[in-house]
Amino acid sequence: MSDEITWVVKDKITGAPRATVVMKAGDIAAMPADIRHTGYSAKRSMLLVWENNSSTIPDLIRLGKAPVTPVEF
Repeated sequence: MSDEITWVVKDKITGAPRATVVMKAGDIAAMPADIRHTGYSAKRSMLLVWENNSSTIPDLIRLGKAPVTPVEF
């Protein structure tokens, strides 16, 4: 795993830009559920992704019973 990956983050519904995130080796991120995102790298890179997956999460978000952000402070 090396170099960096650039994420272009947009609103899930409207497609309006929300952020551009540059991740480098060792960075950790949690993405909210209400986005669409595209990652790209100018050089060859590998990205290790760990995801918690549950088929019930999209329905819980849609019903307003689950948060769309990974953490609240």
